[in-house]
Amino acid sequence: MARTRYRHGVPLAVLAFAAGTADGLSYLGVGQVFTANMTGNIVLLGTSVSRGAVGEAAESALAFGGFVVGALGGFALAGRDPRWGRRTRVALLVELALLVLFALVWGTWAPAVVLCAGTAMGLQSALATRIGVSGISTTYVTGTLTALLGQLAELARPDASAVRRLGVIAAVGVGAATAGALLRWAEPVAPWAPVVAVLAVVVMTWGEE
Repeated sequence: MARTRYRHGVPLAVLAFAAGTADGLSYLGVGQVFTANMTGNIVLLGTSVSRGAVGEAAESALAFGGFVVGALGGFALAGRDPRWGRRTRVALLVELALLVLFALVWGTWAPAVVLCAGTAMGLQSALATRIGVSGISTTYVTGTLTALLGQLAELARPDASAVRRLGVIAAVGVGAATAGALLRWAEPVAPWAPVVAVLAVVVMTWGEE
């Protein structure tokens, strides 16, 4: 049981932290656009269009397009094997490369920043789905929270799945808070936070089959 919790719970929580930092950085530092949470991003896209805010709408659309491309690529790379195996490692490395690029272009051209982050988060969302842990997503928490509340409503005894869900929800919030704090106190290193998180997952899962 402990091994299963480590193989799935800890890496997924760290990926959720990376998503929280990416979303926080994009929203606070780029121009109020979400790059991981597509529900929020679509809402922002709709409100931007209704207000005639062409620039904001374009950034939201770019994040959405990047997410779609990243998710399609992530599903193709990770395949159908629900393990931290060779194919998922390749997907993780591609996400890591995209986040490194995100950090390198930070503060230069906003569309490039948004596109890199959106594509990386789409890839991560697909990867988390392929891992096959029911009721958990690392890039948005509405479904994960609903699954957790379903367990509580049924008065089910908390198990490893409940712990994983709670960990992922908390990690997204901590990631967003970290992004805000870094932007305020250490902006030059802020975009590297999701890079470090995903690199940690690569190290943790390396060699798993």
